[in-house]
Amino acid sequence: DGDQQLSYKEAAAVSDIGEVFAESDIMAFDELRYFTSLTAIDDYAFYGCDRLLTLTLPDGVLSIGEGAFRNCSSLQELDIPEGVATLGERTFQGCTNLARVSIPSSVAKIPYYCFYLCDKLAEVAIAEGVKTIGERAFQSCYALPTLTIPQSVEQIERNAFYFCEGLESITLPAGLKVLDKETFYNCDRLRRVELPTALTTIENYAFRNCKALEEVVMNDALVEIGSYAFNTCSALTEVRIPASVTSIGGWAFDDCTSLVKVDCEPVEPPLLGTDAFDYNGSGRKIYVPAESLEQYQAADGWKDYASAIVPFEQNEQ
Repeated sequence: DGDQQLSYKEAAAVSDIGEVFAESDIMAFDELRYFTSLTAIDDYAFYGCDRLLTLTLPDGVLSIGEGAFRNCSSLQELDIPEGVATLGERTFQGCTNLARVSIPSSVAKIPYYCFYLCDKLAEVAIAEGVKTIGERAFQSCYALPTLTIPQSVEQIERNAFYFCEGLESITLPAGLKVLDKETFYNCDRLRRVELPTALTTIENYAFRNCKALEEVVMNDALVEIGSYAFNTCSALTEVRIPASVTSIGGWAFDDCTSLVKVDCEPVEPPLLGTDAFDYNGSGRKIYVPAESLEQYQAADGWKDYASAIVPFEQNEQ
């Protein structure tokens, strides 16, 4: 009304803020909660607000646009209201001081590069209802120590946790069927992984360079282990290949320098790629069903390790 002040009524009438605040010196905007007619935070709405410390979103927001908080390097925490259905790509990219975020059940997908380079992000609460974690969504979140992924998640796209150097443990949803390429590449503090019961495929490079990985619990639905899947997992001492596996890609367990025991359960030797078990620990043995011993020792790829292939009975002695 021209009095240079914003009343509750005037704030409630605002339906679009566009990029009015982008790259501004705004430091706090908890009053945004009173902009109750806002249904969307536009693309790049607060882009580059590098002094913004706190902000409270109104409950009526249904979508947050691409890069809406990108490079808000002082922002420390944010609660995304229940009801938000869509997050844009790169929403929080470069929020280097963001330490805590909660994602409600109404969000269908955590999108591409959503939290990329949020290198102080230590606490992420993902509610049941989220279905997809997008490509590179948490890439280079170095401070994230642990994460429980809700059972509702059906897809984790490639590189989702690439270079999460601080990640020590993760709980995967039981219904996940494919672990995409490079999902945990360079998560070099990850110690133990239990694969979901429905998982059929570990894609290429999925756990490459996870140098602290000591144990992988593989499920009995697993069919394919991709190339370089566990390459350079230098703390891995033993691994069980379930009877369901039909192919193991090249270099899958190459340079696993502590690997001394492989229990390979398939009666029919899986297809084996180049150098799949090269540079394992000294004295490494590959245990196979006794009735398949000669078949393994003569099969392409496997015959390169013929002297190390022995029947399971010798493992029991």
